[in-house]
Amino acid sequence: MRTLVAKNLSKRFSRKLKSAQIESKRFLSYNMQDFTQADAAGTNFQEADLSGSRFYRANLKDADFTGATLRSTSLEDTSLLGAVFKNAILEVSIK
Repeated sequence: MRTLVAKNLSKRFSRKLKSAQIESKRFLSYNMQDFTQADAAGTNFQEADLSGSRFYRANLKDADFTGATLRSTSLEDTSLLGAVFKNAILEVSIK
């Protein structure tokens, strides 16, 4: 399982991670982020705070959101096949 590189993302990408190729390390907290077209297949989002984030046309196949917080999170046209949301806090918009 891949996990998202959180190191230096806020400085390099500010609020946009558009078309990002997600690679290793642990993803912790990036609320209000734009993950438009991000390839985050198999990413470990366990315990992450993704409140207010947007995953438009993102690939979240087999991603693990166990215990994650997804308040006011948008999952428009997003691939969620095999994604795990065990014990996650969900208030999402799925279109």
